[in-house]
Amino acid sequence: MNRLPFFHRKAMTETARHLATQKSYTQRNSCIIIDKKEKDGINMDERLGFIRDKLDIKILILFILRRLPEPVTMETLSDLTLCDEGISYFDFAECVTELVETAHLQTDGHTYTLTEKGVQNGEITENSLPFSVRVKAEHSAADMRFRLNRKSMISTSHAIRRKGGYSVHLSLSDGVSDLVSMELYASTEQQARTLEKGFAQNAESVYNRLIQMLLDSSNDPVQK
Repeated sequence: MNRLPFFHRKAMTETARHLATQKSYTQRNSCIIIDKKEKDGINMDERLGFIRDKLDIKILILFILRRLPEPVTMETLSDLTLCDEGISYFDFAECVTELVETAHLQTDGHTYTLTEKGVQNGEITENSLPFSVRVKAEHSAADMRFRLNRKSMISTSHAIRRKGGYSVHLSLSDGVSDLVSMELYASTEQQARTLEKGFAQNAESVYNRLIQMLLDSSNDPVQK
């Protein structure tokens, strides 16, 4: 039996050694994909999720921002984008910076939104995202859209009165005009802030209770 030349045997040995140190396992029927690089028996890298590279992350960022009604902070955008466990915050932050540099995003230094270029390219590429990632991001964006729309319809503020105390202005709109607008007195700024916070959290309930009380009182025979 002919023996392989020395350099062939050496090449095969080197190849076997390389493959032995680069282990990978892909579980196709689950959302977990694990890539392992081992050194001295220690797992050096483990990634979970469907998103595999920075291009996918950029497409996901455009996908999310296309579904929001107003600019959002970096913190809010990261919460929405890190819906896939394959994404690290470091990669996400790099992608945001690069999208600003390529004029897909614009920022005022605090919030981020899409440019026209970002809208167009996002619409073209979004179907390349894995279906499960799109569904999860869509749900997260819908929840954020509801919160942002609600926030835009509630207004609270306070100002110092010349004769002491504070005037607290509270209003709730339907996006077109005010449903209710009221001004209350607060003896301290802390009380004024508490009134603002309470109204912001319960504006719809306050409005409904006020309407119900007024309607009930108008139907009360004792009041007539």
